[in-house]
Amino acid sequence: MGGITQAKHAALLCRWAVVVILAIAPAAAATPVPVPVRLCHIPVQYIATDRLWARHALFAARHLAPRFPALNVSFDYATTDGGTDIEQVARGLLGSRAQRCDAFVGPQWSSVSVGISALVHVPWVSHTATSTALSDKHLHPWFSRMLPTDDYGGAGMAAVAQLFGWRLASAVCVDDAYGQSLLSGFRRQHLENGGSVEVSPCVTKDVTAAAAADAVRWLRDTARGKVVMLAAAASSDTLGLIVDAAVSLGMHRTHVFVFSESACGLRWARLRDLPGAFCVSYTTRAAVTRPYDAAWAAHDPAALFGHLPGLGIPAPADPRATGLFAYLMHDCVLSLLAAFNATLASDPDLFADSGNGAGAVQQSARNAAVLWQLRAQVLANASATGTVAMDANGDRQGALLVVNNVVPNATAADGFELEGFATYAPGEGATVTDARLRYWLAGGRSGPPDSVQPLDSQASSTPSPEFMIALLVGVVAAALLIKVGCSDGTLVARWFRSGAAGAVTIAAFDTADIVLSGFAAAEVVRSGDYGAGFRYSFLALCVVAALGGAFDLAVLGAFLRSMRAAQFVPSPAQATRWHARLAIGATVSLALEDLPMLAVSFAGLALSPDNVPPVLIAMFVVNGVVAGVKIAEPIAVLAHAAAQDPAKLQAAIRKRFGPRVPLTMQSPHRRVIAVKMYIAKKDRARYFELVTAAKHIVAECQRFSVTYDEFFAVIWLLTARLFPLSVGISDAAIRGSPSPRTSPARTFGGPGSADTLRGSDVACPPTTVDDDDSAARRPSGSDAIAS
Repeated sequence: MGGITQAKHAALLCRWAVVVILAIAPAAAATPVPVPVRLCHIPVQYIATDRLWARHALFAARHLAPRFPALNVSFDYATTDGGTDIEQVARGLLGSRAQRCDAFVGPQWSSVSVGISALVHVPWVSHTATSTALSDKHLHPWFSRMLPTDDYGGAGMAAVAQLFGWRLASAVCVDDAYGQSLLSGFRRQHLENGGSVEVSPCVTKDVTAAAAADAVRWLRDTARGKVVMLAAAASSDTLGLIVDAAVSLGMHRTHVFVFSESACGLRWARLRDLPGAFCVSYTTRAAVTRPYDAAWAAHDPAALFGHLPGLGIPAPADPRATGLFAYLMHDCVLSLLAAFNATLASDPDLFADSGNGAGAVQQSARNAAVLWQLRAQVLANASATGTVAMDANGDRQGALLVVNNVVPNATAADGFELEGFATYAPGEGATVTDARLRYWLAGGRSGPPDSVQPLDSQASSTPSPEFMIALLVGVVAAALLIKVGCSDGTLVARWFRSGAAGAVTIAAFDTADIVLSGFAAAEVVRSGDYGAGFRYSFLALCVVAALGGAFDLAVLGAFLRSMRAAQFVPSPAQATRWHARLAIGATVSLALEDLPMLAVSFAGLALSPDNVPPVLIAMFVVNGVVAGVKIAEPIAVLAHAAAQDPAKLQAAIRKRFGPRVPLTMQSPHRRVIAVKMYIAKKDRARYFELVTAAKHIVAECQRFSVTYDEFFAVIWLLTARLFPLSVGISDAAIRGSPSPRTSPARTFGGPGSADTLRGSDVACPPTTVDDDDSAARRPSGSDAIAS
């Protein structure tokens, strides 16, 4: 009985087991087996930060895999030796580990990406390779990127210049794929914005420190603008050499530097050496980055990455670091997994027998479908760096750039903070999001360098010093040329003989000096190269110099008006008075203007020899020239006064001619000529003074149409009485000087006049207007007064 009962129970259990199995079997058949997808990090030279991003790639795959239950995600490194050179990288891609990879992420370097592209035949997304050369799909068909091209990054750097209205800019680039394409993007956008790129030296990746310093020094000495774009990757040693050169040349105090996203993304430590610099980066989504960072901080490095040293991938310097490039790697992995997932959902047959020897044709079709899906999809919410969308070339589109200012912060780990204050998007330009004053240069100044040139739209209100000086010189030169061209040769000669030409020249120099002083004062007062004491002392001296220059201009103006009234033939008395006045004016302006400006401009050159403003050099040269001329003016007047000793000449005349002097109206003409020639030989200066006096008397007589009768009745009589009677001029001779009856009403020096009145014992008054002296020959006609 018991055996029968046990047999019934066993049979009943068997029936129920069959029912359960039949019920579970359909459900088990309905649950798909996850499709294996193997992501790999491209073998690369694992140096510096490459080691860190390689770890983030593995961590992102583990972190994101649960979101894609249809995929059996694994991750590997396609290398066995770390790829210490490009040949080992190539061998790694040809090795068995790489052949088992369904897709790749990385590498960081554009140059490596270009070099290995021909060996990659599966979908591939780099987080930071930005060279525009990789957009050529004939050469790089499988390559896509998470960071926009360098054209986009260069345009963001140009947006900094556009944001502040800087027209002139220069650049230093590293001569590799990244540096050249970044420079190209910057130059193109800056020119479209209305700016100009002055100089852009490029150095090789293996450049020496001395060669890098030479390139930076040449830029500093050549370019007028003070904005420098650094087109180089922050992960290269070359950019460090460029920054070293800039700091050693003092450019960190005088120039504004703009870095690419490489410096911002890496939070490059050397940014602290250039406070006030700018760098452009990409926006991130806190809702994604915060949980990712929390998970990253909580992971066990030994458990997750303990096998990497065996693959030739050492631990990074800071294994806990994160940042923009980590988030870009996160989005690389996310994009590939999303593309595989979408391809699987749309065409599962492409994944049949995946991982179990799928045919080459099927694998190629799957790779092409995943690549198409990768470039067609849009990730709007799950990505860490904003909306992820690519064009047909696999280039990231629509990423929003943020402009950061490097602000010193002693409490920060790196010694600085990056303060984002503006964004940039293609077609929209730069948009300010924080209107506070920016930190510009060492010392915390809130204004940009003085010599940064504005955009063309603003240039009209702030002309350059060079333009103002050139305009001033051009106006003066044009006025002189017009005046000379519209006159005859005698006017030009009189300009120079009277000193008017020299006065105009000095006036032009004084005016240029005042203009230069104004520009130099603005340059120095706002400059970061000089202390506050020097800056404001310089300003005070420039004000005093302007007053001194105005005084000298007033004296010169009065002199020129006086010379114009005298038709540039001054009388001896006028010449003597104006020599003294001009000497006083030159001495005053020399003391107030030229010597102080010469000294203070020299001090400015000495205090900042590595960055001398051109306007300060021009001021030093102009003041040096003018000071030399003005020092010579009073010295010449004093020397002339000391040399004048008429008594000595007169004693020599008496000794030489004995009883034949004093000359009288009765003296033979040859005796008068002999004494004149002796004066000309003995004291040339005194001779020309006498010639000028005689010419002035003649010109005045002619100007008033004085007749011989009037001359002898009044002028000659009064002139003769100036001399003592002992000279031998008798009263009878004075009283008995009738005008010839045959020449009534003849004017002095007019037609028909003669040097000697024949038939009378009284001759015409002796003048230096005689036929044997070309320098004193009588003028005729309308030239009489002009002479």
